[in-house]
Amino acid sequence: MASVPAYLRDVFAHLPVPLVMEADVPEDPAALPLAVRQLLKLPLLSPSLRLGRLTLQSSGQPTRIVIKGQQRQCELSAEQLSHGLEDAARRVLGELLDKEHFARVLEVFAFQSSNLEALRTLTHYLLRASDIDQALYIMLSGITSGEALGFNRVALFLQDPEQGGFMGSKAVGPADADEAHRIWEAIEYESKTIEQQIEDCASRSFDTPFQQHVRTLRLTDSAEVAQALAAPGPVLFDQERPVNEALAQLKPARQYTLAAIQTHDKRRGLIFADNVYSGTPVSPEQLHFLSFYIDQTALIWGNLSLMNRAQVMADQDALTGLLNRRALDLRLEEMCRHSQATNEPCALMALDVDLFKEINDTRGHEAGDEVLKDVSKVLLDSLRPSDTVARIGGDEFVVLLPGCQRGTAAAIAARIGQRARARGLSVSLGTVSWPEDCQESSALMSMADANLYKAKRAGRGRACVGVKQVIIF
Repeated sequence: MASVPAYLRDVFAHLPVPLVMEADVPEDPAALPLAVRQLLKLPLLSPSLRLGRLTLQSSGQPTRIVIKGQQRQCELSAEQLSHGLEDAARRVLGELLDKEHFARVLEVFAFQSSNLEALRTLTHYLLRASDIDQALYIMLSGITSGEALGFNRVALFLQDPEQGGFMGSKAVGPADADEAHRIWEAIEYESKTIEQQIEDCASRSFDTPFQQHVRTLRLTDSAEVAQALAAPGPVLFDQERPVNEALAQLKPARQYTLAAIQTHDKRRGLIFADNVYSGTPVSPEQLHFLSFYIDQTALIWGNLSLMNRAQVMADQDALTGLLNRRALDLRLEEMCRHSQATNEPCALMALDVDLFKEINDTRGHEAGDEVLKDVSKVLLDSLRPSDTVARIGGDEFVVLLPGCQRGTAAAIAARIGQRARARGLSVSLGTVSWPEDCQESSALMSMADANLYKAKRAGRGRACVGVKQVIIF
């Protein structure tokens, strides 16, 4: 047993030239110094170093190890090996590698060091991402950042479970060579760090021409897609033109990569990346670290999806899919705070189903549930995109109307009542606006409830709006 330090295993694994070892050692393992046993183990761990010959000698014979390169060789005596594996490795590398080879090894390790630091930075931002969209833009920025993987451009295609295939979703990168050079020069001139580039991506969605083009594309079944989905990591393609028509519309470089994003519970999408503007070949190191970036993002994606599902379940009424009382209270607080800060009006509407207990008693609870679902649909179809609707219990519903004056609230109430009547439903509503009908926005809920019961006492099937207005449906 002779453990080889990880960094030396890594050095010999990335040698730019193949080496061959020949060894004459004693047949008694106990007589072997630690450095010899470590050297003999290295060919098992490194693709760049193989054992060409091993001769076991009788005791008393000298230990001798020769490592041969393409044109030179390095002989290690027992005395030299007694100084340890690190000293022997330095001697081997110094005698067998020329300046070009050393430059290549240095380049590989500089790239690895930069990407490990970039991966640490990306992980820091990914763990703090507030939603999946933000996390995905952070990942894409890492793939294209010059301080990280440095791909010219990257596109994300999300799986479409309804129509099949993968639909273009997000993209980071220039639309043409002129834009590419302008962006690169600006980044260099401003000396933007990877943190600044990530924050640029995380803070907003880039609706660039390249992203707009990607969003028109759908990756359907093809040899490239099938190969990427079946592979354990990114796949490098080298061809004049992709078979897949959507990929061909991207006009990729001859070399491009496709990689699947897979979380523990489902397949999420495909990543496309290339160096079409610089013309730089895709390196093995880029592919290796691209796999790291994607795995990290997939983990965060899965966790955020679980958190989002849990949040939806916590905020959602199980029967109608509307917000529940807990979520409504938070939205009401936000609306009131915003209105007071901006002096913008707002309104609140309380609604319930007339004679709902009789429906349950005479037609059964299943019929009552269907009525509640119908009311929910009427509300959703009648409201503005900015409005919020919640079921707070039984047949009681509340609607928040931000930026809404009394007149608009009255029109919305009339629309709801008329559409409910058209579906054979009778509802009563109470509506209050701030600041027209009440001095304190915190009183909206209680005053709307009071107006709702006025509508009930007045004969149902109507809305009480503000202080005096009554609308009969």
